Amino acid sequence: MTAHTIDQLALYGPDRCEAMSVQDARRWCAQLAKNHYENFSVLTSVVPGDLRGDFAVVYAFCRWSDDLGDEVGDRARATDLLAWWRQELRMCFEGNPRHPVFVALQPTITQHALEMQPFADLISAFEMDQRVTRYQTWDELIGYCKLSANPVGRLVLGLFDELKGADASRKLKASDQICTALQLTNHIQDIKRDFLERDRIYVPREMINIDDFESRLRASAKQGFGIDQNFLGETRVVIRECVERTWKMFEDGGRLLD
Repeated sequence: MTAHTIDQLALYGPDRCEAMSVQDARRWCAQLAKNHYENFSVLTSVVPGDLRGDFAVVYAFCRWSDDLGDEVGDRARATDLLAWWRQELRMCFEGNPRHPVFVALQPTITQHALEMQPFADLISAFEMDQRVTRYQTWDELIGYCKLSANPVGRLVLGLFDELKGADASRKLKASDQICTALQLTNHIQDIKRDFLERDRIYVPREMINIDDFESRLRASAKQGFGIDQNFLGETRVVIRECVERTWKMFEDGGRLLD
């Protein structure tokens, strides 16, 4: 969890949540979006100026959800915090937001007629992270991505008011393909970090035909290169298959760009 979020939990957590005006809450979320490190820029010039505030508050929701799930350092505590966060989400959609993120988010929800389900699905994904650290099949992993990634694309489409026409279903399917592919790409590039820092492996076991995979992966990850020449070659085969499956999703989702 970022130091910023840790500090803010003391003021805006389950035990204490100070009131904040809508304007102040939206400025607070915009500051979070500008200052928090990501491997992509959240508020780029590609985002229309009149939507940057909305993007910032949706990002703030995602950032807090992610931090509550991933950065607490204790799965039981993370589960409790995510349950609290889900209750805050319900209060927001009932018209009684309390936490600054939801105070800022409510006008965006109203203006763009955003549904609760994508937000709830994201929380479910972070709750799942507390219970599941290994995936047996590719389909199981895709099921996780439906919760952890696809809702973000659906929310972005909602912010752009792209879900009101007859082709909304087509857009959603293409968006889901792109978002799942992006999530899989993230998992592929973060194998070392996920394993050493969070004891998670997102490569499905059905794809791994490597002796003593986890022990050899741990040794390789710690030293920063393959523990032996065979392991390097074997893992390249597995990762190539992951990449090829993921690339097909990028291609299938490409029609959304039209």
